[in-house]
Amino acid sequence: GEWASKILQLKDEEHDIYIQSVIKSDLEEAGDEDVIRKIKKDLENHKVTEDEIRSQISKFNQKAQSELK
Repeated sequence: GEWASKILQLKDEEHDIYIQSVIKSDLEEAGDEDVIRKIKKDLENHKVTEDEIRSQISKFNQKAQSELK
C-alpha cells in the first residue's frame, strides 16, 4: 500500500487512508490476488504493470518474513 501510495503521490491522511484500504482489500480472499487487483486498478493511469506490482509484493513479503525471524 505504501509503495502504491507514493506512486499516487498521496500525502498525510490520504496516504494513511489508502494504506488501510489496501489492507482491507487483502481480507477479501486468501493470497495476494485481491490486493493485486486493487492496486492494478488504482494505478491503471500510471503505467504500472501487473508484473511490477507482483514484484513489489514479493519484495515486501520477503522483507516481512525476514523481519519476523
